Amino acid sequence: MFYIQQKDKFFKAIAKATAKLIIAGFFIGLLHEHDLWVALILAFYIAIKFYINLFKTETKNWMLLIGMILTGAAGVLGEYWGVSNSYWAYHDLSGGREFPYWLPFAWMLAFHFMYKLESQLIVTMTSKTLLSKIILTFIIAMIFPALGEVITIALGVWTYYWPMQFLGVPLYAVICLVVLHMTVNYIMTIICKKYNIKDALFYID
Repeated sequence: MFYIQQKDKFFKAIAKATAKLIIAGFFIGLLHEHDLWVALILAFYIAIKFYINLFKTETKNWMLLIGMILTGAAGVLGEYWGVSNSYWAYHDLSGGREFPYWLPFAWMLAFHFMYKLESQLIVTMTSKTLLSKIILTFIIAMIFPALGEVITIALGVWTYYWPMQFLGVPLYAVICLVVLHMTVNYIMTIICKKYNIKDALFYID
């Protein structure tokens, strides 16, 4: 188990991340009928992040970029599976489309959000073992994506058709989100171990 050593930094990071998530949820929710514009804005934001990480810093954070790409790809595959099986559906899309243009970019930024938050939190804890990181990842992946979905669902972006829902988010969706994020993190841990990349979140001695 882990213990919080720097409580001020821990709760400040939580509060800041929650505020960002709420803003992002309202941004997508209120503009979801203009999904192409949402996609262009998110793509531009991602391009800035890639430029900063590749050209503006001496220590390029390849793990962040790899994680964003992996999560974007896995997220799109998961969306195809869910929509094709009528587990959920997106609303107000033009031309009879089933998928909004912004989906892959939102998934990529979801990893960016989780990675930044987990990296900030892990340094405030006394224990940085593999078990501590797994517990932290599990808790973050279980709470924050669901919170973002509550906002977008309430604003009419999409609807789940799975049972056992709380504020529109079913238990099955929470499980899927946790599994996807933890799987990506596991892959990142393997990459760090194989290539001896000293990432604060993924590298295990």
